[in-house]
This record gives sequence, C-alpha cells and structure tokens, in this order.
Amino acid sequence: MSNTLDNTSAPSSPGSKNDQKEEHSNIENLTLQASKTIILHPGSSHLRVGRASDPRPVMIPHVIAWRHSKQKTHPRSRMKLLRSCDNLDLDELNRIDDTLREQSNANLTPWKSIAKENGKKRQETLQEGCGWTWTDTNHKPEFLIGDDALYIDENDSYDLFWPIVNGQLNTVSKSLTALVADLHALWAKAIETFLCIPMKDIGKYRAVLLIPDIYIHQHVKYLIDLLLNEMGFSSLVVHQESVCATYGCGISTACVVDVGHQKTSISCVEDGISHNNTRLCMDIGGSDITQVFAFLLHRNSFPYRSCNTEDRMDALLMEELKETFCHMDLHRVIPELQEFHLRRPGQLSLMYPITLGHETIQAWASKREKAAAAVNNDSIEMKQEDMEDEISQNYRDTVENSVPAPAHLIGIDQAIVWSIENCPASYEDELKRRMYSCILVVGGALANFSGVENTLKARVRECINNSPQSNMASQVEVISKAKDQDPSMVAWKGGSVLSCLDGAQGLWITREEWITHGLRIFRERCPFVW
Repeated sequence: MSNTLDNTSAPSSPGSKNDQKEEHSNIENLTLQASKTIILHPGSSHLRVGRASDPRPVMIPHVIAWRHSKQKTHPRSRMKLLRSCDNLDLDELNRIDDTLREQSNANLTPWKSIAKENGKKRQETLQEGCGWTWTDTNHKPEFLIGDDALYIDENDSYDLFWPIVNGQLNTVSKSLTALVADLHALWAKAIETFLCIPMKDIGKYRAVLLIPDIYIHQHVKYLIDLLLNEMGFSSLVVHQESVCATYGCGISTACVVDVGHQKTSISCVEDGISHNNTRLCMDIGGSDITQVFAFLLHRNSFPYRSCNTEDRMDALLMEELKETFCHMDLHRVIPELQEFHLRRPGQLSLMYPITLGHETIQAWASKREKAAAAVNNDSIEMKQEDMEDEISQNYRDTVENSVPAPAHLIGIDQAIVWSIENCPASYEDELKRRMYSCILVVGGALANFSGVENTLKARVRECINNSPQSNMASQVEVISKAKDQDPSMVAWKGGSVLSCLDGAQGLWITREEWITHGLRIFRERCPFVW
C-alpha cells in the first residue's frame, strides 16, 4: 500500500497552474507598484525619503541654504542647530543627582571630582585630516540642501533655513507660501539627487506623506497641493506618524511614544486608528538633551574648552557625543574613560581624552523632570487665527468632545500614563491593558539609548503603582527596537507597508481629483478624522 502511494502523484490541475500564474502576476504588480511609490517623512532635523521598494530610506538633514548677496547680513538664529537651555538651574541638577543615586543603588562620583580629572586632560594632534571639506560653492548655486547645506562655510554667502520646527511648519520665520516654495525646492532636489528620478517623470509616481498626529489643517492642505498640484505626483495618501509606526513594526495596538529632535508626541493607536483624546505633544526632544549634555560637560571641565554650541560644527559634535555616550542604564559602571575626535575642514584632527560621569544619564533625566506644556488636537487647532471655514462639523464635534491635555506634564512616564488613561472605555479596561503591555518608543532621540526599555518600564510602573490602575503595573512592557529596526525609520517603513495594503487602495487621491474637488475628496478618503 505504501509503495502504491509513493509511486502515485496527483496531476496538477489547470486551475492550480492558473492560480500560480495569477499569484506570480500579483507579486510582479506589487513590486512594480512599490517601485513607483515614494514615501516622504519630513521631520525637524531630517527628511526620510525613498521608494516603497527600498529596504530603508535616504535620510538627509532637512535644511535648505539660499544664496544671498555679500552685503546682506543673515540672522544668526537661522544658523543654530540647538536651542538654548537657559532655564536649567543647579538646584534641579542636584535634585536629579539625589534621585539617580537612589535609583542606581551606587555611590555616584561627585561632578567636582570628574571636573578635576578633566582639567588635567590635554588634546593630542593626529597626523591626519578630517576627511571632508567645506561644500564647494564656487559655481554659486542658487540653493543647496542636506549635508551640502549643513557643511557650508559660515562665512559663505548663504542663509540656512529649517522648514520644520517642533514638528510643525516653520511659519514663524517665513510666510506659508514662501515656506512651501522652500519645501518644493528641497524635496524635488532630494528626489532627483538621491532617488535619481527627474522631476519631468514624477507624474509616473505616487506619494505617501507622513504627518504628525497633532496637525494643522491649513498646513496639511498646502502640503497636499504641493505634492499633487505643484510637484505633479499622480496620486497621494496622507497618514499619521504614529499609525505608520505600528504598521512598520507589524503591531496592531500600541501606545506610540515618538521622541524626535525637537518634540515628543504620544498617541494610543488601535487597529490603524490614533485615538484623538490620547494625543499630546511636548516641546522637548533630542536637541534639548544635547544642550543639557553640553551644559553638564562644560560644568565638568570639558577638555575642548572653546566648544560653543552656537557654532554649527560644535553643535554637530555635541550631537555626535550625545548619540555615542548618553544612555539610560542606571547600573552602568561610572566614571568612564573615553575619547573623542575634533575634526574641522583644512585642519589636522585632534583627539581628546575625557572622563565621563553620570552626566551621560543625567542629560535625559533633567529633561524628563522639567515641566513641559503639552497640547492635543483641540488646543493646537484653536491657535490658528486664519483657520479655513471648510472644517467639517464632524471635526468640530470631535474637538468639542475631546479631553484637554493638562497644562503641564512632568516627565515622559507621566505623559504616557495620561495618554493611556484617556483611551476609550472597554470591557474590564482591556484596551488600556493592551496599551500598557505595548509601549512603542520610536524616533531618533531616545529609542537608541541603551537601557531605555527597562528604565522607562520601571518609571511607568512607578507612576501607576499607587493609582487605581496598580493592577496593571506588572503588565507594562516597553519596545524600542521592534524587529531590530532603526527606531528613527520605523514610521517611514510603515508608510511603505501602507502603500501596498489592499485595504489602503481606496485612500489614494489622484491629481485630477484634487484639482477638481479639493478638500472634499480628501475628507471622504482620509484615513483619520479630519
């Protein structure tokens, strides 16, 4: 019997062959579709752009430099990369010292001892150059973008401008019309340079645009018009960063904590929907951690004595040192003996030895403790004096019924708890339990710090231990590198996933539909409450 079965093979039916051909055809179509779709994720510090078929996006500094006449004096504020931390005081730092000492169960080395050690350090000149030069502007280009803009000699005839500040369009420095013109030049140049797509062919491509969870209607409208009408993409989908972050991780439900360069946004996402009442945004991000770290290093006799974060190159150095040395591991052995290199175009590199104390963890902790104003959708929309009359009644009802964010929030852990506690009611608080069990940290400012998962989990548990939700403390889990992905690129990856979903095909708006129907067609197909 077994021999008979072994020698007998079922003939393949014509139907199964047709199914295989159809499946193969679908895969080919999906691959072609992904190669013709561009995902744009603009941020305060970087623009992430790439085809949906790319494994990772191109990431460039989101800055543009415009040429000006020699006689024009450009404002120094536009050249700065970091915000000041003038409101940081020593009493606060001493209080954080005590807190860290209690939590780490260790004898922290006094900062004055660290300063004494660093006071003895001397740099070493290396017999090598820095490996790069100032951007060549001899051909006098009208504008430059990305690294080319960032590495222009500050004595050259260019003004630097960052189109996005604190996660929103930078209308403080320019009119909305002029700002959109900057974005047009910047994005078009990035697509042509890094994706090798000439703008004359852009009509053959679709686009996915990622926007903040807390958005401004007028800004979104201008961006849609930029991509469809001015740049000429064939069709477009707009979606929120937090939802795309869950798509990028393959997670259906999560409390998404996005710590970016200049802001921290939190939102609870369930099955592709960001719950309005759970959204909030704090005006604190990675650049603030960098500034505090620089302040602490100088207090501890930083060996590079003339370092000044007002200088663009020194600000970039501080960003590099923060990303290299800062962490959230309360049990790491300190002090640490480290070294760093100072590189300037046309000069030999310098190597500085340095002794690092608990400033490597104190930098983020000080920003955690600092009270920060927070807003959710109702408050940010009401700030707009020139809001369109076209806001739907549905959105007005949503705003009126939303829960106002507290005037002040102290700490990212408390902000997370506030967000989750404002989730819609569910049977036995099942939705809140799911959110506490999946706190997803994304963005480039905090998620890459070692120890972030354990430290943040401990702090959130501490927040709810003495509350009515104390029974949920044991379920708290924090994820910072889902599927070993770069946290700063998770949302972009989610945009590429979104573009290929069967369920998203009804979300696309064509250029012709936008020109004919405008916001009405966007409201009908928008995947979130508009």
